[in-house]
Amino acid sequence: MAYALRFPSQDSFKRETEDSMNIDLGMDVLTSDGHKLGAVRKLVFDPASKQILSLIVGGGLIGNHDHIVDMSMISGEASNALTLDLSEKDAAQLPTFVT
Repeated sequence: MAYALRFPSQDSFKRETEDSMNIDLGMDVLTSDGHKLGAVRKLVFDPASKQILSLIVGGGLIGNHDHIVDMSMISGEASNALTLDLSEKDAAQLPTFVT
């Protein structure tokens, strides 16, 4: 699945799929069992194709560390939050993003 990037504003991006999904910086990211994983801090995308590859998520369940969430792990968007296909237990195993 491909994710196209538009630039409607500095802090808002749109993933173009059959069902469009807005991804905003600061947007909450929830696990499949309803726990807050954190908030979207950064987007990683391919500048040539303008496809979002992954999100950098920090705070919440995963503490003070930022973690990498592949776009394929996102199952949906509702109430200004993204939901993942990962449980709280599985989300704890996400790779750490180091700057």
